[in-house]
Parts: sequence; structure tokens; C-alpha cells
Amino acid sequence: MKPPRFDYLAPTSLDEALALLGQHGEEAKILAGGQSLVPLLNFRLVRPAHLVDLNEIPGLDRVEERDGALVIGSMARQRDVERSPLVGRLCPLLAAALHHVGNPQTRNRGTIGGNLAHADPTSELPTVIAACRAVIVLRSRDGSRELRAEEFFAGPYTTGRLPGELVYEVRIPALGHGQGWVFDELSSSYTAHPIVAVSAVTDGDGLRAAVAGVDGSPRVVSDAGELADVDDPHRRAVAIDMVQRAARALGRGGAG
Repeated sequence: MKPPRFDYLAPTSLDEALALLGQHGEEAKILAGGQSLVPLLNFRLVRPAHLVDLNEIPGLDRVEERDGALVIGSMARQRDVERSPLVGRLCPLLAAALHHVGNPQTRNRGTIGGNLAHADPTSELPTVIAACRAVIVLRSRDGSRELRAEEFFAGPYTTGRLPGELVYEVRIPALGHGQGWVFDELSSSYTAHPIVAVSAVTDGDGLRAAVAGVDGSPRVVSDAGELADVDDPHRRAVAIDMVQRAARALGRGGAG
């Protein structure tokens, strides 16, 4: 199928993009990497009146260290982030999870912000955001605000982003020396969406594991027993096993 008709807008500055988004509100969709949006357009599952393309805006693809955190701009390509030495040093969990997102071809175009804004309940990247207590920064023509994972991911394909806002950057606290991490997933093939994915880290509070595929958004648990109420028995069994394995690998036991 072909996409519905829309006005194509290609701002060349952040201020211009925010002005357009503020002007058109819910009638506008943001084009980042297009790996999720373009199929939705082609199947006419979304019908925006305006498409705001962020690809010509400089500076949104930055990957940098700031105040002890890894800061990634919304337009940073997933493949670039996956292969970044800075990411490998500050948050190797993110690099490990990105290796499982789609395939190298889709990661060459897919963006960090686009993945987060799509909020696929089985996606790997949101589990990293939740497990690491990262902050997602939103911008609009009225200013900026920060949301934690539990505030941003509101349900399947639903976020706390308001009309007129765009995902500006994500700030991930650097994993400290000796702080363990594990990423694991089960999928039907290398390129398929995971059935269950788990990102787990250890911190001062013990184990913190974020699980995709069992709820409408990442579920954060400190023990596998907290997954006992998952409705789907197969996903429940897989998720419990994965969290138990992560706990044992990180020296936190396998209770649950």
C-alpha cells in the first residue's frame, strides 16, 4: 500500500522543528529513522496531516559524557551508538542490547529517540533505560522536561510525550566500577522481536532487572518472584528463568 497524503516539513534547526510541532500538535508525526513510522504509514495505520523530518537538524546525533552520565541525542543512529567506544566504557549494557535490535541494516537508519518514542512493549532499548534509571529529556517550544522510564513508557506504543514535544536526548548514569550488568533475550530468530528481553544491573539496592514482553511497558523487578502474576504462562516461565539466571550471574542468588 501507499501512505496517505501529508505535508512534508523538513526544518533545519531545532527551534524551527519545535515551532512546527507546536503549531500542528496532534496532526503532526515526527520522522526520525523511519524504521517504525514508514511501515505504519504504508499500511495507513497512522494518517498524519504533517510529517516533520528531523534529519536535517544538526547536533541531535551527539554521543557524549556529561556530569557522570552518558548523554545520547535523539537522532543518534543505533549502529553508531552500538559501536561507540564511549558507550562501551560508560554503559556496555546499552551496546549489548542494541546488538539485538533488528539487524545491522535497520540499525544504520534507526535512531535512539525513534525507538524510545515508538514504545514497542517487546523492544530491547527501553529495558536498558529502565534498568539504568535513565532520564528521557523532552523539548517543546515551551521548554523542556525530564521523565523517568516509569513516567515515559505508559503502555503499548504509548508514552508520556505530549503533542508538540519531541524526544531531545536520553541521559544514562554511567555504570560504576565493579557494577555488574547482564542482557539476555529469547526470540524466534535473529531479526525477530524478542519474546522476552531482560536488562539487569546491580546497584546499592541489589538487583534491578527490567523485563520486556510481559507487560505493556518494561517491568522492573528485584526478584524473579515478582513475575509470578504474568498472565501468559510461557512468557512468565521464560522471564522468571532469565531473571534468575541474571541474578546468579551477578552474584545475587536465584530466588524466586
